[in-house]
Amino acid sequence: MAAVTASTLALAIAALQPLVAVSLPALLALGFVVGLVLLVLGLLEMKKGKRRAHLIAGGTTLLGVMSVVTPLTWYGYWAFLGGVVVMGLGDLLIVALLALFGGLLIAFGIQSARTRG
Repeated sequence: MAAVTASTLALAIAALQPLVAVSLPALLALGFVVGLVLLVLGLLEMKKGKRRAHLIAGGTTLLGVMSVVTPLTWYGYWAFLGGVVVMGLGDLLIVALLALFGGLLIAFGIQSARTRG
């Protein structure tokens, strides 16, 4: 049996490292952009005199999910870095209002997909 040396262990650990890094704010922005594109395409594109309901429903649902996930990701990131996040009343109100707005958008998107689709 071969002995495990420090250099082979270092090579094995280096092989587990990711080759690329993806920016989290860029991914969140991409989610918002995709949701807006779906919503705009659903509103602008007509098929037999009717709007594309599945595009509108998908866009509003994605925008709602992104409005809930974005502030939670932000505070989760700071909690991961520092361990403790000091949140004031204003921070809690912002998170609560964004979660309420996102929940309403999700409900509207799901309801419109059920009634029209």
